[in-house]
Amino acid sequence: MKLKQILTIAFLSASLLQAGFFDHDKEYYDKHLKEAKSKADLCDKAVVTALKDGDMKLAEKYNKDDECVAARKSLDEYKEKQRKAKYEAEKKKRKEKLAKKKALFDAEYKKHYDSYKKADFDTFYKDEKCARVYIDTGDMLVLLDDSKIPLEAKCKAWKDLKKEKDKAQLEYVIKNYQKEDLIKYMNDKCRIAGGDIRKCNIAREAFKKEVEKQKRFYAEHKGLLEKDFKECHDKLWKFREDGNIKEAQKVSNTYKCKMASEVANKDISLSFK
Repeated sequence: MKLKQILTIAFLSASLLQAGFFDHDKEYYDKHLKEAKSKADLCDKAVVTALKDGDMKLAEKYNKDDECVAARKSLDEYKEKQRKAKYEAEKKKRKEKLAKKKALFDAEYKKHYDSYKKADFDTFYKDEKCARVYIDTGDMLVLLDDSKIPLEAKCKAWKDLKKEKDKAQLEYVIKNYQKEDLIKYMNDKCRIAGGDIRKCNIAREAFKKEVEKQKRFYAEHKGLLEKDFKECHDKLWKFREDGNIKEAQKVSNTYKCKMASEVANKDISLSFK
């Protein structure tokens, strides 16, 4: 199409607009959206043509024309309704998807939680890998692939019970291993070769509580700490001077000497090591 024809059509469109060829209000355009779009397009073309001709007043007139404004407003409101409808539909779909995944997650979680609840300490920690796998997803669960939900639920159950299992094991150690038995248990679980890091940590916690208890005991029996410490110190160094390292180690690991050493080291710079 030649430039002359384009300008002629644009001029005629502008003329029709200027003459008020259509006489519709917003209520009409709300019910006739195709016409609203045609009218809005016609108005925009008229404005462009006027601007090209350098007629700012005419361009402003077309832009503010009541019918042009009504058509544009109807069109804009329709687009906004469409946008909101799409948003609500997607929101509903996401909510339904999340509800479905959550139902699957909750079922898997309960199954593993009940199983872990009954498990002993060793059996429970066979799935320690969950400490590295589980990340709390919350509402982001909707993005998780269904195939990964069972592991996610299993590891959450494991994480939720970990403190409870550690506490129960600590209570078990405190009840069943006392004094020299606790020291032997701790040494066994904390040895470099063949030890058990999880039980070692529990044993150390039990030992720490025992030290605190013994510290309170020494506080109530003034002079006993110094007496026990000196007695153990003398025995230990006698064996070391004789080159009897094995017997020196036995002295160091007795409950009385271990406690005296631990408590004394918090107050004075002495050690049996």
